[in-house]
Amino acid sequence: EEPSAGPQHKAAGEFVGQPKARREVVGVEILDTAWGALGASAGKYEAAAVAFRERIRLVPDTDLSRGLLVAALGHLGEVTEAERVWTDLKRTNPKYSFMAHLSRLPFCDVADAERIKAGFAKTGISD
Repeated sequence: EEPSAGPQHKAAGEFVGQPKARREVVGVEILDTAWGALGASAGKYEAAAVAFRERIRLVPDTDLSRGLLVAALGHLGEVTEAERVWTDLKRTNPKYSFMAHLSRLPFCDVADAERIKAGFAKTGISD
């Protein structure tokens, strides 16, 4: 089940709830990131984790999707898996900072960013 887009996600929400064929036409890379982020924002962390894992499968060198997956895993209490994902990310890009990247993203609702940060914090991983 895909998370529903709230009014604060109007721009990205056009991708949510679309049939799979339509999502593929729109661009699976963009969609999976948006869908996963909306899932995290809506508190649907399992759906977000599935979307981020798919995005990572399709684009193995993605930093942001890995960072967002870590945050989703933190909310799910999957700290060991979050640590593994973070280790893989840092092996690929040792200078990457999830918090710095997150701070550059335009959130319509600050609570969404705070929820993502809280999930990351639950892992105990130092950015």
